[in-house]
Amino acid sequence: MVCFMRLLILLFSTTLSVNVAFSHSDESTSQPYKVGRYSSVSTEPTSAQQDLLSVIIQLDFPRSIQTVGSAITILLLNSGYRLADLKVADPSLAILLDSPLPSVHRSLGPISLRKALTTLSGKTWDLIVDPVHRLVSFDLIEKYKFSFDDNEVVSHD
Repeated sequence: MVCFMRLLILLFSTTLSVNVAFSHSDESTSQPYKVGRYSSVSTEPTSAQQDLLSVIIQLDFPRSIQTVGSAITILLLNSGYRLADLKVADPSLAILLDSPLPSVHRSLGPISLRKALTTLSGKTWDLIVDPVHRLVSFDLIEKYKFSFDDNEVVSHD
């Protein structure tokens, strides 16, 4: 009986140590994972999985999408990111979001999501990314901020 108990304890401890060995992974020595006799796959995350805005997309916007804001909303679907609340964004952001979607932007890609967002916004806007909260927004570049007081357009260069 004592011999049987020792054998059971030995078997249990061996099984436990084997499970620990298999569950422990050393990040610095990542090895390819064999999925077949002649093929293997990487166990590392892709660049798009590490940087969500670097994912390559290809998209044709339906005719129902009429504004840049609607197009940005479609782009951000399933990306893990969302547009920041307009209450905390650049006060001029409504100008961009309400702008009509140009015909040339109706078909995008293959292109990274980041580049698609900056393409839709144009060179007058800076893409602002909050990776902690996974929010995106746009700030109007300083040299394009205008004052419309007294029906005069004055550039703040």
